[in-house]
Amino acid sequence: MSTIMIRKYLVFQNEMSYVISLTCILIVGITLSEAATVQKDSECGKTVGCFHDCSGVTCSFLLTWIEKGSDIELTLTCARSETDPYCAIGLSDDTEMGDDSVFECLSTSGTSNIYVSHNSDDKNNIRLDQNQYGLSAINTSYSNGQLKCSFLRRKTFNTVTGRKKRAAPSASNFFDMDTDWYLLYAHGPNVGGAIRYHTSPPLVSTAKADFQSTVDISATAIKRPLVKAHGILMVFAWTLFSTLGVFAARFYKTAWPEHVEWFGVKPWFTIHRTCMVCVLVLTLISFIMIFVDVGGYVTIVGTTFKKSHPVLGIIVMALVILNPVMAFFRPKPGTTKRFIFRVAHTFVGVAGQIMAVINMFSGVILNTLEISSAAVILLGVFCGWTFVVEIGLLLYDWYLSQKSKRTHEFELQNSGNAVPGKDAKTSDYNMLKMAMLGFHIVALTAFSATVSALIGSAE
Repeated sequence: MSTIMIRKYLVFQNEMSYVISLTCILIVGITLSEAATVQKDSECGKTVGCFHDCSGVTCSFLLTWIEKGSDIELTLTCARSETDPYCAIGLSDDTEMGDDSVFECLSTSGTSNIYVSHNSDDKNNIRLDQNQYGLSAINTSYSNGQLKCSFLRRKTFNTVTGRKKRAAPSASNFFDMDTDWYLLYAHGPNVGGAIRYHTSPPLVSTAKADFQSTVDISATAIKRPLVKAHGILMVFAWTLFSTLGVFAARFYKTAWPEHVEWFGVKPWFTIHRTCMVCVLVLTLISFIMIFVDVGGYVTIVGTTFKKSHPVLGIIVMALVILNPVMAFFRPKPGTTKRFIFRVAHTFVGVAGQIMAVINMFSGVILNTLEISSAAVILLGVFCGWTFVVEIGLLLYDWYLSQKSKRTHEFELQNSGNAVPGKDAKTSDYNMLKMAMLGFHIVALTAFSATVSALIGSAE
């Protein structure tokens, strides 16, 4: 391989790496808008039953009910800021989504309405053929950021009339209001009157609701441990192991003496290979976890940045698998194809890391979990730290090369012979780099652990 080709490869490698840090800086400023609020009914727990997420008297949604003969009068009010929003209440026999009766309160192109649907076991929402089945006295509105639907819901229906069976794919889709149910709440946008995937974690009642009583029930987040595990594993894979593995390959090939080997190979390669295997294993496990949790591929609603999360995730998974396969079939050192492999290996690795880092940013603002905004800030600090450290070592390597060059020229002038100068990077331990490596490992571990703690503590 020619010296020019090697220099071009090194320039390409360094330029590609800094795209990661610059990309991070560009996306740290993403923010989320806040919706209006709803005031809690002072009669909650006294004359009306209530389900809400209120803090004091301020809520983002409030469901009230009161028994009226053979009906239950329900009023759902939610604070929304979208042009075409929906908020929905589900009746469930457990605290998870799936096999639920749903009341959809929505506004489309300025017209509000209420519909009845059913969440299947695989969490798909199917509107009933008779989409207001069992409802009467409907009154809906959407103004000043408040979407409101009031209606009567018949408690029970005669099962032998046949009318009930025509209302939905299954007669069991009509839930008896004389039975106590857990309540679910979700919200998001609708398109042409069809609700889309909720834009924040669904909430569930802390107890079953008795619609013949006037209980006051609070809402709490539905627990999604697989989503948390997915996020935590991805953070460790890409902020710790991938960053460290690339770092060792880029700056530490000559940091140890030539004779030093770990497990029969150079120390930098041991670190690189170990870290990349960890990236592969953690990413694969995380990828499987999220597909199990959501039941397959899910299209995310919201901005293009948020929608890109599952797409980039699949691409990252493909690149993570491709790179070790390429490494397994890498050409021998010194051959022409070896240079092509190194460029391709670097490109695939850096592209995967760039997309993975972008996906971490989009992941913490998806609202699948209510993750603290501090996670975005910490990821931005991580990018800045990595950028500064790598620029510093790049300048340090340049300084060492210039020092070695001056030493060689001095010996040449004094001896008249081309005696190569001693290269401290290859014949001795580079103690500055050793110290920097240790400090970098501590910093990356701290970033990973802190962001993971924020994910783990999210509701």
